[in-house]
Amino acid sequence: MPERNYFSWNTMIEGYMNSGDKVTSLKVFDMMPERNVYSWNVVVSGFAKSGELSVARRLFDAMPEKDVKTLNSLLHGYSVNGYAEEALRLFKELKFSADVIIMTTLLGACAKLEALNCGKQVHARILISGVEYDSKMNSSLVNLYAKCGDLRMVSSMMDQIGELDEHSLSALITGYASCGKVNESRILFDKIGNRCVCLWNSMISGYVANSMEMEALVLYKEMRNEAREDCRTMASVISACGNLSLAETGKQMHGRAFKVGLIDDIVVVSTLIDMYSECGRSTEACEVFARAGYLDEAIELIEDMPFDADATMWSSVLRGCVANGDKNMGKKVAEKIIDLEPENSVAYVQLSAILASSGDWENSACVRKQMKEKHVRKNPGTSWG
Repeated sequence: MPERNYFSWNTMIEGYMNSGDKVTSLKVFDMMPERNVYSWNVVVSGFAKSGELSVARRLFDAMPEKDVKTLNSLLHGYSVNGYAEEALRLFKELKFSADVIIMTTLLGACAKLEALNCGKQVHARILISGVEYDSKMNSSLVNLYAKCGDLRMVSSMMDQIGELDEHSLSALITGYASCGKVNESRILFDKIGNRCVCLWNSMISGYVANSMEMEALVLYKEMRNEAREDCRTMASVISACGNLSLAETGKQMHGRAFKVGLIDDIVVVSTLIDMYSECGRSTEACEVFARAGYLDEAIELIEDMPFDADATMWSSVLRGCVANGDKNMGKKVAEKIIDLEPENSVAYVQLSAILASSGDWENSACVRKQMKEKHVRKNPGTSWG
């Protein structure tokens, strides 16, 4: 380009950041002759969202003029990544004026810490500064007081808000449940008409958090008639199955997650692995890891087991290797299976196919020859390629 302006530079920085190439994004940012507030916001928020908080903080500290939007990006990054105390500390240090977005983020941080006194200070700052309430701030205040067990303030907020929206209702249900007041959560839940998925999730996860897993599963069955589940729903019900050691029900939930397109969600994958492990189904746990593409983690799970894994367990990893196209690991796993179970025809077939697809036709033919010499019969339905 003959002339580069802020727009062209920022477009490149944001494009690299949105594609996940944070290193190149930062290199382009460093090459800019001059930067505006938007340039700084892109890199700070990008690193904060990805959890690289030390980089985000270093960039934020280097900003010549700090703005509310960039500050909120960093505060939110601290809060969602488990550093709510740092979010509160940073805000106190900078002495920014109160803003509805920042105040809402800080209330969320206080709720995570169950820091009631700190939350009340933030609330007081909101009142003194005359910040105008919106639905997210209202729900954050309800969630804070309910989670901290201050039901008097919950009642006061409800009177002030009047008719609660879905965000506030969900926060209230979650808050009551987190205090162990599950009956109050359910009474409120039952009074609501046309319940959205977030309300169902709040009640189901509330049951699971209070060791009332069977009630969570019953409620999930009811939910299927009213709303479509999301990844949070699936994670809660799968966790309930694991806590009750209901392996077969958990397997049904696994199938449901696959059917509704939630099987690739990292939270769902994680809860499936936990569920199978808690139910003593190590092979299934390993297969979930492998099918999701976490092949190194699947092998680590096998190697850390207190017993020697059999060919069946390694076969689950091999299926993951094939599904994810990892030929190198697939070759090693197939050879491992053949060592453990010399008559395992699937391992021979897959090993031969992996070698052939890599162009190693000679060794592929050797595997098939070895299979014939050992009189290993290929199972119907398996293929060489």
